[in-house]
Amino acid sequence: MLYHSHLNVDNAVNLDNTNDPYNLMEISSSSITNNSTITGTQAGQIALAQANDTTPKSVVTLTNNGTITFIWSKFSWNFFAKNGIVKNTNDITVENSSSGIYGLNNTEISNTGTITTGGSSTGIFYSDIEKKTQLEM
Repeated sequence: MLYHSHLNVDNAVNLDNTNDPYNLMEISSSSITNNSTITGTQAGQIALAQANDTTPKSVVTLTNNGTITFIWSKFSWNFFAKNGIVKNTNDITVENSSSGIYGLNNTEISNTGTITTGGSSTGIFYSDIEKKTQLEM
């Protein structure tokens, strides 16, 4: 498991392939930099996701210098960060009912790239309020 570490993604990632090395990794409270291509077509996929369990928030820095594309997928996020830093410098695409960047709890978000969204989707979503589901109560 990577913990308080940094992962550099420099090979293409297929989130649909359960045997893709990226999908087999366990990463917690770490930084991830994508310098390649990440693709997926299934509902509920997340390309780069981390929740910070400590301070400073720079422990969790998610950076996209490559391309992230979700085609035909619903309820997906290219980025998810909680109390971290998100930097997008290139192209990300999400389909219907999804978010390009989803940030919670004091997450810094920077976008100098292009975010393409489908119907009922958001390019960037941010909130300091976490809504608990019925299952979590």
